Amino acid sequence: GDVMIFSDDDGRAYLYFGLGSAIMGAELDVANPRQLTTFPKLLVPFTGEYWWERFGASNEDWSIGFIEGSWMVKHGQKYHLVYSCSGTEFYNYAMGCYISDSPLGEFKLQPRNPVSHCRNGFIKGGGHGGFVKGPEDTLWIFYTIPVCVDNNMERRIGMDPAGFDAE
Repeated sequence: GDVMIFSDDDGRAYLYFGLGSAIMGAELDVANPRQLTTFPKLLVPFTGEYWWERFGASNEDWSIGFIEGSWMVKHGQKYHLVYSCSGTEFYNYAMGCYISDSPLGEFKLQPRNPVSHCRNGFIKGGGHGGFVKGPEDTLWIFYTIPVCVDNNMERRIGMDPAGFDAE
């Protein structure tokens, strides 16, 4: 579930997926993108260690997480694997980020997480999205905002300018 294909600047392509307890990744055959050239590898497991990954309206359940919606963005020589967590239906829906020197890891938690999160105010949530380059090489983040009026999965799309700092 929640498949993302990343095309690297060296011409190689990678598949990222996960819908539940982990984000997985594998290299794709660019000549036949329905074929993997590597076995799927566990990249980001749910451990319960990080509060933003825990399930529940207040991230209260340490025993379960729901990580999904992976997205890869490369900045310089670093690979940033962004993922969504804790449940689409909650106002604490967020995106975390791991970094690596390689598109298939070893990934380490980046210093500041979550990278998108807002529990209060007009815009709540900020999960299940990705980063894209915009006009004049600007970086933008797109994300979903839980509305939860007609049903608990009702969402809208938000976007904001984004960027990288030293960390």
